[in-house]
Amino acid sequence: MTIHNQNQIFLKLLLVYNPFAGFKKSGKYFSEVKQLIRSKGMDFDLRFTRAAGEAETMVEQADLTLYDGIISSGGDGTFHEVLNGYYKNKSETKPPIGIIPNGTGNSFAIELGLKSFEFEKAIDIISKNKIKKVDIGFCQMKDKDFYFHNILGFGMVADINDAANKYKKLGNLSYTIASLEKIMALRTFPLEIILDGKSIKQENLFVEISNTRYTGSSFLMAPKAKVDDGLLDITISRKTSRWKVLKIFLSIFEGKHIEHNDIEYIQAKKIIVKTKDNKTLTPDGEQYGSTPITVECKKDFLDFFWS
Repeated sequence: MTIHNQNQIFLKLLLVYNPFAGFKKSGKYFSEVKQLIRSKGMDFDLRFTRAAGEAETMVEQADLTLYDGIISSGGDGTFHEVLNGYYKNKSETKPPIGIIPNGTGNSFAIELGLKSFEFEKAIDIISKNKIKKVDIGFCQMKDKDFYFHNILGFGMVADINDAANKYKKLGNLSYTIASLEKIMALRTFPLEIILDGKSIKQENLFVEISNTRYTGSSFLMAPKAKVDDGLLDITISRKTSRWKVLKIFLSIFEGKHIEHNDIEYIQAKKIIVKTKDNKTLTPDGEQYGSTPITVECKKDFLDFFWS
């Protein structure tokens, strides 16, 4: 557990490491990451993930009282699993969570000023043991619930996420190509969304519910989002033409899409979504679950290693 020696803090960590993240680039850096952690006076128990779902199970079954921190090393998907395993865990006390951004998409890491594979800077943040309480999203479906740290989308954004898997080897460019593909095959759906009691009914293209500013590492989907304001930022695109959708898409990189007439950008604490047909969800870039849903912002819900 935590030992203080003059100005040095020694932490015992549970390191959940995805060696396949970032197109297996993460695995190549493991030796360097290991040495950097120990050079900062920290030690760790290692859990390598080798398949989807393993990170969640590992954290859920661990005795978290043995650790001063739980570290997710991978991308947004790895952190998503670690987060949900953390809240399923029955340990009496739970330490803070931290991240080492070794994946293709590291949206939450951007809030700390971290880019993908800036693991030296990330490890330095963890070693200082400064904790910040951050907001987490919570989604309730008919028969299941889950937490998310980054985004929860459906509609065209879910279609893009699914299509991007075909171009995954191209990295972040895969989402750009998939976006253009789905813009050409535009489909709308009837939606009712209730935001803190205010109902909106319309033909819709997509909804993105954000806790952080970025989707992936390139799309500034929610430029006003803050991880400690107690609010989720909702981007809603009503029915419009392909040409206008293309203009909206091109402006997302700078967050200018929220100025478009066909986009509604609203902040809320509680969101209720009703759709005629079940729409697939994309929690933190993963692909599972479906509407109808109730979503809430859990303010100051997670202790997080912060800079």
